[in-house]
Amino acid sequence: EEASYLPCLLPYVDFLVPRLKNLAPHLRLVHQHLPHILPYMEDLLPYIPLFVAYPKASANADVLVGYLGWILRVPFIPKILYIPKVPKLIAELANVLPRKLIQPVLARRRRRWEAAERALLQTHT
Repeated sequence: EEASYLPCLLPYVDFLVPRLKNLAPHLRLVHQHLPHILPYMEDLLPYIPLFVAYPKASANADVLVGYLGWILRVPFIPKILYIPKVPKLIAELANVLPRKLIQPVLARRRRRWEAAERALLQTHT
């Protein structure tokens, strides 16, 4: 199942590879959260470099996306991430937000996204 995420990341290679040196410490931390992050990748890309200094954000990426992912899809609101100290504050918030409360929501989102991916693959075969 883990290998199945690689094709989903291919569209982002041009963005990720030049930043690999900075992102490398995050890869191990974020790997387990890929099923939760992938549906938001297009929205997350411009903000990933802002969180390079905050591995806590990667270690708790599922929680952050679970609670705050919707913000990425509201026009203009994500721009607050460019305000100094906001990425640090969000990374710290990741340790405070209760994981247990968001787990059922994350599980539902993951099942829906994976079902949509399977359906898309079936239409292409």
